[in-house]
Amino acid sequence: MQPPVRSWLQLIRAPNLFTVGGDPLAGFFLANFGIPTHEALFPILASFCLYAAGLVDNDLADYQEDLRDRPSRPLPSGAIAPATARAVAALLTVAALGLSAAAGLNCFLTASALVLTVAAYNHFLKAIPVLGPLSMGLCRGLSLLAGAAAAPASVFPTEVFLAATGLTLWIAGVTHLARHETLRVLPPSARFAPIAGLLFLLGSTLAWGRMGTPFWDQIGAHSLKVLVGTALVIGLLNCLSIREGTPVPPRIGKLIRLLLPIQAGFCASTGLFGILAGLLLLALWPLSQRVSRSFYAS
Repeated sequence: MQPPVRSWLQLIRAPNLFTVGGDPLAGFFLANFGIPTHEALFPILASFCLYAAGLVDNDLADYQEDLRDRPSRPLPSGAIAPATARAVAALLTVAALGLSAAAGLNCFLTASALVLTVAAYNHFLKAIPVLGPLSMGLCRGLSLLAGAAAAPASVFPTEVFLAATGLTLWIAGVTHLARHETLRVLPPSARFAPIAGLLFLLGSTLAWGRMGTPFWDQIGAHSLKVLVGTALVIGLLNCLSIREGTPVPPRIGKLIRLLLPIQAGFCASTGLFGILAGLLLLALWPLSQRVSRSFYAS
């Protein structure tokens, strides 16, 4: 039996954790027009708690299936007891809601909607062709909106909703691909669904307004287009490289990690502090890739 710490890291998909905090961080910067304040910490910490809780709950929901088809996973292998997993998921959810409440009512309500969406996906919607992927994508969109809801600004700019919609479509496409990862031959819709979200993001960001100071907003605006465009090219190459017999799960991990340059672009578009936050997110990209060699992401 593998060490307990490794089992937990496997259960919560360690490589993907690098992409979690960037959603609320980007939402906060977009909603607060590039001004960092301490309120951003609450939805960021809450997002890690909710992401981990959601993944634990996901494996609990799949426990009987995993006993049959994936006996080496942490729960069916006995490395982590289901009762322990339930307790941890519950504690993480309570902690996330408490952190969200500390950021204000709007953030708490958005986080509550996220909790319900995660539960609906794990227990009811996962196997439904369209609703399943869309609900998973909506989890990312709501995570960005939770960050935006924590911002002191009372009115969201249009860019917040465009970013949330783009993340929803992107992750919905990746989830649709992941649903077919065990097939030898993928249907065309699965191979190219992720690209639709990236095309929406690139198209919408071309018309984004400038949020920063006159000098830095020029750099941020160009950085946004370059980073989203880079994610589109890499995503397209990954999808095109899938052939019969090609292992799909590693491709899923690479596509999920493209969230980092996308989030970095969102942040950078808001000015100087957003550019610094974007550089931090980009620094996490190779770290996530390195961790993916030891833990699965899909």
